[in-house]
Amino acid sequence: MTEYQDFSDALLADLAPVGIDEQQLALHIVDLYWRLERASILEANLLSLAHQEPAPDYLINIEDPAVSLAMLQTNAFLKHYKQLSKIQLQEERISRSLLAATKRFAALQKLRLTRASGKIGFVSENTLLPNSGSCQASKTSKNAAAA
Repeated sequence: MTEYQDFSDALLADLAPVGIDEQQLALHIVDLYWRLERASILEANLLSLAHQEPAPDYLINIEDPAVSLAMLQTNAFLKHYKQLSKIQLQEERISRSLLAATKRFAALQKLRLTRASGKIGFVSENTLLPNSGSCQASKTSKNAAAA
């Protein structure tokens, strides 16, 4: 199996989705985690490549290894600022999407478990609002549950 498939199988086993809605959302969560990891790897690789580039003259004569490393890292950051900023922006976007998806997934599971326990009588199709990231019972559901 591929590394992605191994990762996907493990995360899907942890999420334990039931039904098509949970399965699709779980697959989306797997992809988001994978993309977030790839972005971190890309950032690390970009900085590693920058260390392979010839150092500016003012960095060559630094004798303290810790200071030399810090200066090389700073130089790499300054030289590749645009690319690193784009990666960071992408990481932030993926993180927000991942947070919303995991909240929505938890809401779906909670709704499924609530339905299975028989504590809720009727749930409208608007129970899970798109992009809200939260479970919200309709007024009809609340009235039915209260009766």
